[in-house]
Amino acid sequence: HALRVNDVLASEEVGERFFVAFRGLLERVRGETNTRAGAVDRTLLALFPLTRVLFLYFVQAKGWLDGRTDFLRGQLDATLASRRHFHRTVLHPLFFGTLNRPPVSRHATSRLGRIPYLNGGLFEPHPLEREYGPVVLPNPIWRDAFDTVFERFRFCTSEGEEVDAVAPDMLGRVFERIMEAGERKASGSYY
Repeated sequence: HALRVNDVLASEEVGERFFVAFRGLLERVRGETNTRAGAVDRTLLALFPLTRVLFLYFVQAKGWLDGRTDFLRGQLDATLASRRHFHRTVLHPLFFGTLNRPPVSRHATSRLGRIPYLNGGLFEPHPLEREYGPVVLPNPIWRDAFDTVFERFRFCTSEGEEVDAVAPDMLGRVFERIMEAGERKASGSYY
């Protein structure tokens, strides 16, 4: 029993450290969002690319992104080394031209490798993105996001699977802790 309590406390500690790092990143990204949008909408617009990447870290942990557990970091490193824009050349096509489409209906995305079709709606443009345009983050922010948040933690695919790793329930906890309940419900993020 004492070992299990220790495991739970250790996983909560990892989750808390991740949340603090993620929240700091969110505040930085929020400053890059459309200034015409209200405060709640700016927070949501900032959350969209970050939670998509967070979700992909769990998918990547399963090896489902071209069979690699370092796919995202590899794409970032290669893109920056070639002096291209990571968000425009990798993330946007990955989110909106690959993950949200069955393989037979994808356009020229073979350079990304074997990528699954995920039809849950996370990789469809949100109405706020249609209204204000998607948040397109500059390379230095993505480099910082990977170095200070996503690559600093290990990700597992099941809650309780690994004590010192971030579990998938973190996706829901991010929304719960960042937005007040009324804001979640009003913005359609409630469920």
